[in-house]
Amino acid sequence: MEVLQAIKERRSTRSFNATPLPRDTIEELIDCARFAPSARNVQPWNFTVVTKKDTLQKLGSLAENGSFIKECACCIVVFCQDTKYYLEDGCAATENILIAASGLGLSSCWVAGDKKPY
Repeated sequence: MEVLQAIKERRSTRSFNATPLPRDTIEELIDCARFAPSARNVQPWNFTVVTKKDTLQKLGSLAENGSFIKECACCIVVFCQDTKYYLEDGCAATENILIAASGLGLSSCWVAGDKKPY
């Protein structure tokens, strides 16, 4: 899929199946995230890939607008160090994941978490 098509056809999905993703697919998503632009090239992000069902259940229970995480095969959590532009940088990395997922024919959904109690 071309990048413009992936951007235009990307949609948030809140219903998933638990079919495991191949490791190389997950690595491709993370690779796309780390190529996101960041202010001053700080790259303050850390990516945690969650595939264990019990951990996905816990994440789904914690995220007030992300209960569907319980159904996923994989959740990529984007953490950023506390830098001046951490929010913008984290958002850029997250958007790259979403667009890459679309390009790979995968469903995805952004669940925001900045300054949330969880």
